[in-house]
Amino acid sequence: MKMSKNYFLILVVSLGVVGTIWFSSKLATEAVVALAKTGPMRDSVTGNVQVFSESSFELRSQGQGKAEFVRMRPFGKPVEVKEGEILIKLETKDLNRSLEQAILAQKTHQQQVEIGSASALQLEIEQKELQSLGILAQEKKVSPFELNKKQNFVKQLEIQLQNESLQWEEMTKNHEFQIAALESQIEKNFIRSPIDGKIVSSSVTPGDMVFGGGVVGKVISHERLIEVTLNEEDFAGILEGQEAAVTLYTFGRRIFEATVSRLSATIDPNTGRRKLYLSIDSEIEIPTGGSGRAEIVKGVKENALIIPRKALLGNSVLIVSSGLVTVREVRIGASNLREVEILEGLEPGDQVIVETPHLFGDGQKVSVSVIEDQN
Repeated sequence: MKMSKNYFLILVVSLGVVGTIWFSSKLATEAVVALAKTGPMRDSVTGNVQVFSESSFELRSQGQGKAEFVRMRPFGKPVEVKEGEILIKLETKDLNRSLEQAILAQKTHQQQVEIGSASALQLEIEQKELQSLGILAQEKKVSPFELNKKQNFVKQLEIQLQNESLQWEEMTKNHEFQIAALESQIEKNFIRSPIDGKIVSSSVTPGDMVFGGGVVGKVISHERLIEVTLNEEDFAGILEGQEAAVTLYTFGRRIFEATVSRLSATIDPNTGRRKLYLSIDSEIEIPTGGSGRAEIVKGVKENALIIPRKALLGNSVLIVSSGLVTVREVRIGASNLREVEILEGLEPGDQVIVETPHLFGDGQKVSVSVIEDQN
């Protein structure tokens, strides 16, 4: 009796499974479709994006000494800076002392020049005596020898005064050069920002010894440069000034408007890829090193036959007609991130499967759910 009940239960379950399978086979699977339509569409290409700063400078020390002040400590928060702002200051006490001494020496020399030369005073006296001797010589009251002796002595004083003037001029220049050299050396101990921007890295803390030529930090500009890498064949029709749209993984689905600013003149022979650069205008600060995707719009095609890009399976689409799926080969024209132009194979109003088309087969019976706008 117990065995009969078990057999009965097994029979009921089996009939239920078979019935379910049979009933399911009679039901049509739902297919999400979109209608092929005519209208304008963007002819565009897409590529990978890398974000760089428009300007980037490594900060190097030209001087040497102990750091007294730093604008940003290692691993600190990036800091806004202005062009010419002091970012790192090295110790300058010894140099300042030497500069004070040089300025004092220059001032003393200038005072000596203003006082005048003793040789110039003596020359003036001797020249007057020579004039008097010249008159006496004409009157035969002094010998020609005395007159000639005085003339030679005046000549000697004139040469002496000229040499003295040259020496004073040289000393004046030497003082100026020495002061300029010390001021330049002091200035080298101030590491300044070359641009308006942000200091984003620093390797110096107050008290550290800094040596000439070493990299001590990095400053980047606020402006960003978007580098886009494309296949070589995608470059046909791309020109400077064309519009572009950029999405960055950091900002999710947000789209940034951009413009093609320049094209690379070279192609990577190993990958067959070429780069272009976009200028982007954004109120949000975009971090350098970020990545994403870019769409460069080459133009707009009018009256194109359009379907969603995700309906494509290679060069084929799946269309639904009278509740049955049919595989249809198509010829593709322009394309962008969301849509493709169909040149041959479809007619306006054809229903193409847009959701998981790879899960449907030729001849499969389906019901349809139409999505009017895939944009």
